[in-house]
Amino acid sequence: MIDRRVRECALELQDTVLLAKLSAGDLISQEAKYHTTCLINLYNRTRKHVPKTEEERQESVFQGVVLAELVKYIDASRSETDAVPVIKLIDLQKPYTERLEQLGVFVESRVNATRLKNIILAALPDLHAHKQGRDVLLVFKEDVGEFLKQSTSCNFDDEGII
Repeated sequence: MIDRRVRECALELQDTVLLAKLSAGDLISQEAKYHTTCLINLYNRTRKHVPKTEEERQESVFQGVVLAELVKYIDASRSETDAVPVIKLIDLQKPYTERLEQLGVFVESRVNATRLKNIILAALPDLHAHKQGRDVLLVFKEDVGEFLKQSTSCNFDDEGII
């Protein structure tokens, strides 16, 4: 239960350092130590961060709904094909922003890609981010081996062309 609560607090606070630590897996498998004072400080910071106005609360709800839709989309892309899904973060950023605007949430320009990546990684702990030049690629950890196997498999058509 503590792991789930810490994840919720980290998401609420957008604590990128804590989200990065949580993206490596659950706290129990990491053998993380729970310091009571640190947990209390985290819970208190989260309580202070609660949206004050009704409009801010509504925006938070909409952001949660859009994140849930995005997570559902990522899971669906994983089960639709036999190919290993590799998703570019930029391909998720635009629909995320558009969906927020459809729900009436004012978005100044673009959603911060790093924050979106950290939110997605916190919501899907078995997802892993790989930086490839300017692009950030998201792939499920157990699919990395299969992806490497597919990319190195011998393709006789390519060999014939060469």
